[in-house]
Amino acid sequence: MATGSSAGEYTKEENDEFLKMVNAKKAGRMIGIGAKKYDFSLKNGTGLSAGEHVIFGVAGKHEYTVRDLVEEDRVIDGKKVKQKFVVLVNPWKTSIRTYDEMGRPKFVPQYGEDVKNGYDHGGVFKMELRDFMSTADKIYYT
Repeated sequence: MATGSSAGEYTKEENDEFLKMVNAKKAGRMIGIGAKKYDFSLKNGTGLSAGEHVIFGVAGKHEYTVRDLVEEDRVIDGKKVKQKFVVLVNPWKTSIRTYDEMGRPKFVPQYGEDVKNGYDHGGVFKMELRDFMSTADKIYYT
């Protein structure tokens, strides 16, 4: 399950993986991730192909492509922090994860009415690094 954002403080492992991904993207390599399988009690949605459990817009046992890596100044709980984000692409283009003003993950669907009303994110979303590390089961590099 997602643990939420880090408020800008990262472990050595998190920083090392972020740097590895940054260097891989600079070298023109592709990066993909396999999301962890979620516990039945945690789901707040269902995936399209095989009924995968979805937690805050991320489907368990689903693959995502890493499009980019960014650092942003954000205000969380009234404090300015620098956070690291992994920009992901959901090939289903059906749901994404965003964060509230406290840095907690939230789900943004993209179904029928949302698309009809002009809301179209194309399955692209930013996942905060700590949240990403707790969600990724495997990270694949070409």
